[in-house]
Amino acid sequence: MQPTPSRTAFTFQYDEYPHSNPASPPEGVADLILVRPMKTLSVLLLLMFVGCGARRSNPNWQVEHDAQPSETHPYGGFWKIEAQNEFGLAIGPHGKDSYYVSFCGPGGCFAKGEYRPFTSLVGDPTYRIVDNNQIDVQGREGFTAYHRSAGRQSASPLQR
Repeated sequence: MQPTPSRTAFTFQYDEYPHSNPASPPEGVADLILVRPMKTLSVLLLLMFVGCGARRSNPNWQVEHDAQPSETHPYGGFWKIEAQNEFGLAIGPHGKDSYYVSFCGPGGCFAKGEYRPFTSLVGDPTYRIVDNNQIDVQGREGFTAYHRSAGRQSASPLQR
């Protein structure tokens, strides 16, 4: 007599197991349940790591290095939510009257204009200049206060 499989998602039930252990699925079913999803997961993880590696190949450290205050761009610099953070916003000059705002962390920075659009900061409704040492930045959950900082403690290769 042949076993009669009935499938519901990944659950298999058999009426009879003529030559096998009833506690284990018949040959080939374990392959379908375990090996194929594991191969798919392995491929996805590999693609994810390759993608992360490609991002690191150009860490854009010049973004952090160029984020300096000046007479024409007084809000240039590195800004953090908390002083001990190893990440924050690099705000630097972009042309005569605008700034770039890029996120930087231990792995590098977003390219200029990639993280947030170029902005004048002053008059932009997504930024509130509180004073020379605090800028509130609008995100998905409202405004977040960023404070001027000396930069990350782990200096970028350009700062060493």
